[in-house]
Amino acid sequence: MPAHFIGGGSNLVLKDELPAVVGIMATKGRDIGRGPDGDVLVTAQAGEDWSEFVGWTVSQGLGGLENLAGIPGTVGAAPIQNIGAYGLELADRFRSLTARDSLENKERRFDRDECRFSYRQSLFKQFGGRFIVLDVTTALPQAWSPVLSYAGLDSLPSDVDAATVMERVLAIRRSETARLAHAGQCGVFLPQSGGYS
Repeated sequence: MPAHFIGGGSNLVLKDELPAVVGIMATKGRDIGRGPDGDVLVTAQAGEDWSEFVGWTVSQGLGGLENLAGIPGTVGAAPIQNIGAYGLELADRFRSLTARDSLENKERRFDRDECRFSYRQSLFKQFGGRFIVLDVTTALPQAWSPVLSYAGLDSLPSDVDAATVMERVLAIRRSETARLAHAGQCGVFLPQSGGYS
């Protein structure tokens, strides 16, 4: 039987029966280091919950991912979709990842350029299922400044901290999804951005 690996399954609608073995990525762990350029390198295992990971980085005093707060899914799924919201994409903060190549049966390291990121696209999405993401490293700027270009964030002062930006992002996200709370959904259409999150 074919084998498929998923994160949390937050963006999947499955048939009642699936003729395959399905594995759920549940690896946990986070690490903070420094890059040669002074950036803060934060590595998380693929099974970490994305939103919890973003909250954790902010609680560590690290700015850079706060605009991506509240996105459902796991860290390992984030680069596959090149998730983005409120003026920022993962590609903007991405450094590298480790993935298992199921075709060649070996681990590979991918840097940003090798991932072929574009709007909600990546190499991993194009090769559906070949690569199993094991960990993701983000590069958070040492000299952080907020990304406030999105409507709803643009009223915040330029000297705002990352925690306040994250709270505003979460409040906007709650207000946009409140009208859909009574029904199941696979993503939320965001009229301001013209896309799904």
